[in-house]
Amino acid sequence: EEVFFILRGDRVRIMVEHKGERYETILGKRDLISVPAGVYRGLVNEGTEEALMCVIVGSLKPETPSYPPDHPLS
Repeated sequence: EEVFFILRGDRVRIMVEHKGERYETILGKRDLISVPAGVYRGLVNEGTEEALMCVIVGSLKPETPSYPPDHPLS
């Protein structure tokens, strides 16, 4: 599980995919979202200022993230 709390930024797009369905929303300053473990997520700063967020990982021992094969970080 991960929780994202936006400290600075006016337009941070978060995308999540679960069971073949894709959802997305725009987050702004002081918005918070929790994403369950095993759910693919992605964030893009579409705002005019640099975004700053606090990310909280809900695991005693975090695992190395995995990415889809076509993702630049895979």
